[in-house]
Amino acid sequence: MKIKTFRRSVQGVTFTLFIILFLFTVYPFARIVPVKTFLQLDPLVALVSMIGSRAIIVPMLLAVLLFILTLIFGRFFCGYICPLGTLIDINNFIFFRKLKKKESKDPKPNRNIKYFILIGVIAASLLGADLLHFFSPMSIAPRTFTLILFPPVIWFLNFVIDLIRPLALNMGFDGLLQFSFHRPYFENSIPTLIIIVIILVANYWRKRFWCRYLCPTGALLSLVSRFGIFKRKVTDKCSSCFRCMSACDMRAIDEEGKNTILSECTLCGNCVEACKQKENSIGITSFGTGKNNSALLVDRRKFIYSAVTGIAAAATIKGGIHNENNIKGRFVRPPGSIPEADFLARCIRCGECMKVCKTNGLQPANLESGFDALWTPRLKPRVGACEDKCNMCGQVCPTQAIRKLPLEEKLYAKIGTAVIDRRRCIAWEQNKLCLICDEICPYDAIEFRITETFTGPFKRPFVLEDKCVGCGWCEHKCPINGRAAIEVYCIGEERFLKGSYITEQKKKMREVKETHESDYGVDDLGSGGEDLVKPPTKTPDDAGKKETEDEPLPGGFILDE
Repeated sequence: MKIKTFRRSVQGVTFTLFIILFLFTVYPFARIVPVKTFLQLDPLVALVSMIGSRAIIVPMLLAVLLFILTLIFGRFFCGYICPLGTLIDINNFIFFRKLKKKESKDPKPNRNIKYFILIGVIAASLLGADLLHFFSPMSIAPRTFTLILFPPVIWFLNFVIDLIRPLALNMGFDGLLQFSFHRPYFENSIPTLIIIVIILVANYWRKRFWCRYLCPTGALLSLVSRFGIFKRKVTDKCSSCFRCMSACDMRAIDEEGKNTILSECTLCGNCVEACKQKENSIGITSFGTGKNNSALLVDRRKFIYSAVTGIAAAATIKGGIHNENNIKGRFVRPPGSIPEADFLARCIRCGECMKVCKTNGLQPANLESGFDALWTPRLKPRVGACEDKCNMCGQVCPTQAIRKLPLEEKLYAKIGTAVIDRRRCIAWEQNKLCLICDEICPYDAIEFRITETFTGPFKRPFVLEDKCVGCGWCEHKCPINGRAAIEVYCIGEERFLKGSYITEQKKKMREVKETHESDYGVDDLGSGGEDLVKPPTKTPDDAGKKETEDEPLPGGFILDE
């Protein structure tokens, strides 16, 4: 088999495996299928995540295997396994296959740009800032599939099902009449679309532009690949026809046509197929042979410039202005999320947790919490609540930014507290009976109490803060149009690097239903079992005193300013 044919076959197999794992990133299959394996192969992701969080992430040590293989086979990952590289090749085959664009001998722009980016990304990680979501193929590829490609594919499948429903009815397949795939919805997809379009369109200018000039993962692997023992070999009979140089997508062959820039060669085999004299081949050579004039040609001044730029970018991102939505506490992380600083350092914004979310409640963040949190997952209960029987987000997170919690422990992980806005709540504002939040709450954290109103006794909801975990079902099902009358805030959230969320106090709260009394007191009338919450009794000394806005409100309320 020809080298080029072999490479395409391996690319097809690995890319198909990537797609299969992506499709299995759904409930409940993600629990039994290692869907995050691909994302844990990137050594730069492992390095930056560990430096940023100041911890050893055991699952990410799988990237060491890729380093060892690179020492043997060179920069084969970029040419055979990388899903973004394969996507670029597919794009070139479809759109630029007939384009015969002759490149100059000088492969401008300078291919050392990727080393500057590598230095800057690692320097930024020293301050806990993760910039890989702009550059890592293992962040860009799955995020593109999740936010850009997955929703229209589901729409198309539902369209096909709609077309065959009449035929299914005539054939007796009644089960298909009500079947359809839940169509996901994701916010903040446009920036991801812009990035992937730039990566693909840049190939019109230079083949494999991203891999040659910008990819920091390729830069890191190229530092090791120069020592690989599998290399391109050229016999002395080479006539320097330059066909091999023109066929090389990475421009890893110098102007003489005989020497190979080992740090750039991906063993793609294009040079072997292009050589009419069969003087090119790929095989085992002696260690350290070959031309290495492209591996980190960065002088001391440029190295310092790159590091300072990365640190300055990290400082700017970390010191960015936060949106007022985050100040008001509406930025809720998924259950099992580690403390925010470590979370931001580890999260690679791959989008796997958002795709696997059963209710579509996990959404990519915009700039609510600053530039540092861009594309990180946040729970938006109005879109979808956190299912109490699902812990998939922690199962698929490759860097353990979201801990892998057992279902029993996940039930005790408090991510926030529901808060009632009494000026929007039907029961409080309009004195109309509404029991939806109480009926839907899986934790029995909503309690209706009969309170005294100007029209007489009436049932109104109260939030039991000790029981509420912030799942958001009450907000999701609230019948009020627009913003819900009950919303989840990150009040009382619990985020641990390690240790259990289960405590004896929480167990007792679940086992024994305690009576929560408000500051007004409960008067049991005894007749008919009606409980009235009476206003506080005023003394003669209180007569004429003006009630101020500083008086405390019952628990579970918020007033908009």
